[in-house]
Amino acid sequence: MVEKISLALKLKERLSGKNISLNSLSKLPKQILDLLRSGELKPLLIYQGKIYPVQILKFDDNTITHKKLGMPKIQPLEVFLIVIPYQDVRYVFQGKLIKEDEQSYIVSILDPRSEPRITITKPIPSFLSFILPAYINKLLHNQHYSLMREANFSTEADFIANREVYIYDFVLDERSKVDEDFKKYVQKVFATGILKNVSRSGACVSTRGKINLAEDVLVFYLRFELPTKERLIKLGLFALLKDISHQEENTNFHFNFLTSIKPDAWDLVVRELKSTYKMQG
Repeated sequence: MVEKISLALKLKERLSGKNISLNSLSKLPKQILDLLRSGELKPLLIYQGKIYPVQILKFDDNTITHKKLGMPKIQPLEVFLIVIPYQDVRYVFQGKLIKEDEQSYIVSILDPRSEPRITITKPIPSFLSFILPAYINKLLHNQHYSLMREANFSTEADFIANREVYIYDFVLDERSKVDEDFKKYVQKVFATGILKNVSRSGACVSTRGKINLAEDVLVFYLRFELPTKERLIKLGLFALLKDISHQEENTNFHFNFLTSIKPDAWDLVVRELKSTYKMQG
């Protein structure tokens, strides 16, 4: 199974600073938090294609309590978007209604990677290759380059027939050949870590030592292999660094894949991984 995607369009979509997805209000810049507290800045609730201004009563890092007046009727546990526009940037949160009373809704902020994850309890090595901004800039300005995602299965029968299954991303040049610069970058390992979890849209990798990176260090190529009782599952995917957290003497890299794995393919992978690893969410 092969997918071909316009690499320039996909990178522009994912790297645009216009929309920034966050999993906590604590990640907002201080000036925006101050404006929310004072009521000078009002978020927007997007529900069933309509936009509603939100009047906040109180909030903390992970919940917002806002007035119900002027809001649509939202069912418990429904998921929707809350957008905080500021200058030319829109900070986007996924919200879920967890409680309501006569006057207000209480909304929980969700992780953008809220789909089920596989928690990796075994030490699975992961290799991070840093893709230089100059190369990303080249891809952004060349419409003839494409992202090819190749898997050696397209059906359940294909999957079962293979002792090794893989999903790999490649960059194709204007001749539809694998780009030589791409080969050079993915062969260089920036850091080696241990895979903590993986989902259809991203992964978390932990490395030893405390690492801080510049804001323009965004794009990586992430490789790891997951053994199960029946077969070996190999992934090599472009990933955007969305966040870094520190835990004791370790650094956790939180990645979103440049494009999510297709649901049908991921369902087959998950079914295999569940026999060996722990499902979360």
